[in-house]
Amino acid sequence: TAESIRHTPAGQRAKLCHATYYNGESDHSLVDCQISKPLTLSSLYNTIKAAYDDTGTPPAMPDEASEARHKRAFLVAEDNKINALAITSFLKKAGHSVELVENGAEAVTALQRADFDIVLMDMRMPVMDGIEATRTWRGMEPADRHVPIIALTANATPDDKDDCLAAGMDDFIAKPVSIEQISAMVKKYYG
Repeated sequence: TAESIRHTPAGQRAKLCHATYYNGESDHSLVDCQISKPLTLSSLYNTIKAAYDDTGTPPAMPDEASEARHKRAFLVAEDNKINALAITSFLKKAGHSVELVENGAEAVTALQRADFDIVLMDMRMPVMDGIEATRTWRGMEPADRHVPIIALTANATPDDKDDCLAAGMDDFIAKPVSIEQISAMVKKYYG
């Protein structure tokens, strides 16, 4: 397939990346880069970025230590099972660890028990909503620890955003949530 692509005018200009389950050598006369499956967002991004560098040298595979530094621990507080499944699937496919809870009271308990890098908090949940859970956590959060809490809501009004920020949330994502929105939040808070 790579040979066929390379023999077309568009294929001569295209960047070709060999995605494989094997860690063997790719034929670099045909492809610009090599990446092993299963792919992660960060390994795919790093490989594509390297393929477009001006060095002309095929990029090396991202190492596991570098990959591990980009993994984050997420707490997802979401009572809607479909939304929860979509969000946790996005995060796990990107290599992050995820703990899922169904209401704000469970979120506060989880925050007391474990350290998380980011909390995705639905605003409207049973038992305790996201606004009250955030206020409760911020009132007991250790002074040397501030976990970013990102509000999730279907109602993306300015008043909702103001309520979230006033409760101590750091940011706001309108539903339906996409992997691009989550990735942007990880980059915003962790570079």
